[in-house]
Amino acid sequence: QVLGLDDVRDVVERIRALAAFKSVPAYASLVAANKRIANILSKLKSGELPSDAEVNAEQMQHEAERQLWQALQGSESQVADHVSHGRYAEALEILAGLRAPIDQFFDDVLVMDDDPAVRHNRLALLARVRGLFQKVADISRMMVPDAA
Repeated sequence: QVLGLDDVRDVVERIRALAAFKSVPAYASLVAANKRIANILSKLKSGELPSDAEVNAEQMQHEAERQLWQALQGSESQVADHVSHGRYAEALEILAGLRAPIDQFFDDVLVMDDDPAVRHNRLALLARVRGLFQKVADISRMMVPDAA
């Protein structure tokens, strides 16, 4: 497939935004969290989590789950709007705001809970987070700077 000029411009704009994103304080944490999410989701058996899995707020047992869900819901339309207009730096700025709730989620919540319904809901939440980031790029593939 041959890329059109608009496609090339879009790729260039995404690369520029990602290069600038590396200087954001939340960068390393968000890359690490996205790597963790990708790893968790990649280990699921086929059909274990349908691509259209819904998040059920009533299934949430921890405040960290609810906070991540609220932050995610508050970010989705803004990210979608920025992405639809090619404003990837702005979209990444919104996504950077998810650092604290994502970090808190991983600090407080056991994703692979023994209760299948709770586990499924947590996986659906993580899949939703991953999907939102992937509207810009798969940052789980970016490098995390070595700690000095």
